[in-house]
Parts: sequence; C-alpha cells; structure tokens
Amino acid sequence: MGPPDSRLFRPRDGALNASEIVQKWGSKVQLFSMGCRQMVSIVIVTFNDLSSLRQCLESVRASTSVAHEILVVDNGSRDGTVPFLKKQSGIRTLRNPRNLGLAHAQNQGLGEARGDFVLLLNNDALLLPHTIERMLGCFRVHAETGLVGPLTNVAARHQRFQRAILSHTEGPYFAQ
Repeated sequence: MGPPDSRLFRPRDGALNASEIVQKWGSKVQLFSMGCRQMVSIVIVTFNDLSSLRQCLESVRASTSVAHEILVVDNGSRDGTVPFLKKQSGIRTLRNPRNLGLAHAQNQGLGEARGDFVLLLNNDALLLPHTIERMLGCFRVHAETGLVGPLTNVAARHQRFQRAILSHTEGPYFAQ
C-alpha cells in the first residue's frame, strides 16, 4: 500500500483556510454569517441500512441553512437504497459494487467533495437543529482548529453527553 493520497488533505487550489482568512482580513471576519457562501460537503457512507439513511437525510435537511452538498457513498447495498437515492434530488451518489469498508468509502467521498469544509456523517446519525452551524462556529472562534467533532449520546469519553438523549424529540433541548 502506498502513501495516502495527498489530494484528500489539501484545500482546493486557491482556497484559503480559516487561519489564512483571519490573517489576511483581520479577526473581525465572521466566516459563518448569513451572507457567507462557505459550503460544507456532507459525506455519508451507507451499506444496507435504508431506514437509518432516510432518517439521517431528513435530519440533515431539517437542521441547517448552511450551503451544503450531500454525497452518499453506497457500499454495495441490496436493500432498496440505490433506487431510493436515484429518486432523491440534491444528492450526489457514488456506488461501489461491493462493500469496500468505511475508510475506503469515506476517502472516496472526500475525493469528490467540493465544499470548503467536510462533515463525515454516519448514516445512522441524526443532526439536531443548527449542529453544523455550531460546529463551523468553532473554526471562527479558533482559527487554528483543523478538526471539530460533535457531542453525541453514543460515544466514548469526552464526546458523550453526560446524560443520554432518550429520543430525537428530546435532542433540541440539548442542542441549546
């Protein structure tokens, strides 16, 4: 196996990262204000879990007003996922003939992403209102930041809520 594809870790040609923007235009830059046209690429990998994927996509669409693209990498699903995705508008789909694994599929999505930022989202994740805006806000406040992760009710240690969220309807309370 050769070295990782360096294209996946470099910003697009001519793109400035948050730190460079702050250096160039000063600390008053509001990167994620309503007038900002930064785009987030949301990469979702799925394999034979159409029910979870539907809920995930619904939560993405309902939770953010940030400019975004959705890329779904299907790892050879045979449960109706492919016909479902073909009927969806606003979703780019990459289809693998068989399950190539999560890391490989995420790298495929990263390679196709057009956004200024990328969100790797599990297909069974449900976003709460303004999740993406709040994560992006971390880059505005801490320009040196390279990676941001959310709190969740299913994780180890520091990323886990102290109290598990019992239902999706209870989640917005914690998002504040």
